[in-house]
Amino acid sequence: RYLKEAVAKDPKFAKAQYYLALTYLNMRRYDHAQAALEQTLEISPGHPFANAVAAFITRYRQHE
Repeated sequence: RYLKEAVAKDPKFAKAQYYLALTYLNMRRYDHAQAALEQTLEISPGHPFANAVAAFITRYRQHE
């Protein structure tokens, strides 16, 4: 809930976007996680972990 509020107040808050993506990933809401990661990478293209998590989601979804 707090991450969603943080992102709503500041859509350019990359750290909140990233942690929101991880939260969605843990909930197995892969579409939402992917969207939050894409937003993270749009804001911060050099984010150290977002690319790795996005690649994980892509590989996982291919094996579903």
